[in-house]
Amino acid sequence: MGGLRYTSDSLQTPRTSVDVGGCCTWCGHSDDAMKPQERLAEKTFVSETERTFQHDDHLPSLPIPNLRQTLDKYLQSVYPVASSREYENTRRIVEQFEKGIGRQLHDQLLERNKHTRNWLQHWWLDYAYLYQREPIAPSLAFAGPFTLSETLWPPGEGTQCQYLARYLYGVASFWCLLRRERLAPQRSRDGTALSMHQWRRLLSTTRLPGEHKDAIRAMFQTESEGCTPTHLVILCNGRLYTSPLLEPETERPLTIEEYQTILERVKEMAAAEPGPGLAALTMDNRTRWAENREYLRSLSPENAASLEVVESAVCHASLESVPGLNRDRTLRLNLCGDGSSRWADKSLTAVAYTDGYGGNYCDHSPMDAMTLVTQGWFSHLQELDFNRYGRLVVPVREHLCQPRELRFTVDERVRRDIQVARDVSRPLLNDVLIISRRYGRYGKLWIQTEGFHPDAFIQMALQLAYWSLHGRAAPTYETAATRRFYKARTETVRSCTPEALAWCRAMTSDSAVAADRRRLLRAAVDRHADLAKQASDGHGCDRHLMGLQILAGEAGLPTPDIFTDPMWKKSGGSGNFVLSTSTTGYTPCFGVTAAMVRDGYGCFYSIEPDRLNINISGFVSSEECDVNKFYDSVASSLDGMQQLMLSRSNL
Repeated sequence: MGGLRYTSDSLQTPRTSVDVGGCCTWCGHSDDAMKPQERLAEKTFVSETERTFQHDDHLPSLPIPNLRQTLDKYLQSVYPVASSREYENTRRIVEQFEKGIGRQLHDQLLERNKHTRNWLQHWWLDYAYLYQREPIAPSLAFAGPFTLSETLWPPGEGTQCQYLARYLYGVASFWCLLRRERLAPQRSRDGTALSMHQWRRLLSTTRLPGEHKDAIRAMFQTESEGCTPTHLVILCNGRLYTSPLLEPETERPLTIEEYQTILERVKEMAAAEPGPGLAALTMDNRTRWAENREYLRSLSPENAASLEVVESAVCHASLESVPGLNRDRTLRLNLCGDGSSRWADKSLTAVAYTDGYGGNYCDHSPMDAMTLVTQGWFSHLQELDFNRYGRLVVPVREHLCQPRELRFTVDERVRRDIQVARDVSRPLLNDVLIISRRYGRYGKLWIQTEGFHPDAFIQMALQLAYWSLHGRAAPTYETAATRRFYKARTETVRSCTPEALAWCRAMTSDSAVAADRRRLLRAAVDRHADLAKQASDGHGCDRHLMGLQILAGEAGLPTPDIFTDPMWKKSGGSGNFVLSTSTTGYTPCFGVTAAMVRDGYGCFYSIEPDRLNINISGFVSSEECDVNKFYDSVASSLDGMQQLMLSRSNL
């Protein structure tokens, strides 16, 4: 055992040694000093009895809601944002739709459903993402931070490669779980198996640009399915490099120190002269990027080969040349950073700044944020295990630490195309505002002691915050997962309900008494929780109406009046929700994406036992919205809701 030793994880491991002991038997490493049942990461995520994807082909088909049920839900969401006259007009339009073209389209959808297990799957991917011609960033991407920056990974000069190496170790370990199908299949609270299909697209996946429609190229396979990529691509100073992410022969992760050695060598290699910044091309309009990609490939066989390496990599890592400085700036840079250091098409890019802040950037099209949250929480727990138990270390293997630059032939046209792409993307990226705040007065535990569903309670805080700040109701989108069905992803919960409106009015009315406010709050929270449950069961209204709208369009029919009525857009239809919201669950892992509309907010939050992580996005160009004022209003609403409930016990 010469060369092996244990070290406490003080983040000061000697440069001649590296960790192997923090990993587990499922990725080929073993460490008797830390029993499997003691490892938080393994106890939480690893299954000995079930395979990751074993339930996917046996899940039920995605249902189609009853048409009347869908239209009733839609009308209920129109009510809070419409005048009496507008609502009555919309009600008549909906009634005509139900009796006429809507019924015909619904019957066609039922017929379609006989021949597929998920009538929405390809429509959602195509129309929500792949047909879109705008650049992926910022509106079709999402990003998140290193969750340990304020605990085990304190930012500081000289930590960039160290922390990015640790993040990559977590990604590689998670890859092993997927490759060997040891990641436990997820289940709902009632024990129902959930689709794990999106986890096939977390790694080794790239969005390929097309003239009219993009495509998803997913190259990950499990061991039983065949070979799969095992390499990493690193972006630094406008250049691209590749190295192993997994040991080529054993498919084990490299060690943290080996990743760190690779990253430091890339920094040294890239420092001499900036590269052309080819990644900026991916930030362009999708049709123009498709044309430019084909031209770049045609310039030389080496270009085509290098593109293949870039697009097939397990993931990318970006070594940035600027500091993160703080949570706000880091989160914004992760989503809207320098285009020459992001291959926008890639499903996962790990990002690290010169001071050790960092996180990730993801294309949204192949997966939803909870896929990455799972990986992030696994890596977070793995780091806690290292900190608690220490790590077994061995000498660095030099033959694995030889990064290679990917060479491209670049002519004057490509240089012009790069500049055009930068000119297109820069205004879009610079227009995005993001703040990240921690609300510390309470969290999940207190909310539950009051008998409320935590997420529904926070959704009502968002409703009150907008109402208090802007003086009107906000059409609101919240994501609900429909993964209990075959290859299903999400449905919309329209949080702005008549019950929420009644409660907001009472909270801002001097004549309303506390008992009535509490009663109305509970009614609003219960209504939201019920709508969220129905949406997760495949009985929301937005995806159903989207399907009917697509059927009409693909048949060349005139657009039905329900979709041209001003209330369709005003209530949020076709991606016009003023509040775009989502919870990332009950861990410290969180993320953000851009708001849906210019005069609107994105609000994305995680709910910990005693605090909330709240991230808000908006646009500089909005003359109506202020992200800082909105957070202050959210915090004030949360304070007021607690005071309202506690006042009952003081009577």
